[in-house]
Amino acid sequence: MNNNAYIKKVDEISPGMVLGSAIKFQMQIPPGEYGVMLIDDENHNGELDTNFIGLPTEGVGASRGAAGGPFGGPKWDDAKFTIECGGEATLIPVELWKA
Repeated sequence: MNNNAYIKKVDEISPGMVLGSAIKFQMQIPPGEYGVMLIDDENHNGELDTNFIGLPTEGVGASRGAAGGPFGGPKWDDAKFTIECGGEATLIPVELWKA
């Protein structure tokens, strides 16, 4: 799931990160192509739990609304976006879903 990850970050959500129904986090990355995938590890076991057909039973989401299915996560072409220049804030919306 993270074989080609540029950054893998595990974070507890603190009150200062919650903006309405959104979670805000920051990281500095150089210009390039990226994709974001978020997992809400609701039971804190360090993995994405799934049902008997492989659909997530914990919140999961990817950039650009990309979704996977029982045979794997979202496709790179569906999730990727480009950061043109460093130093500027970029908002990447990710909506969590689960089965």
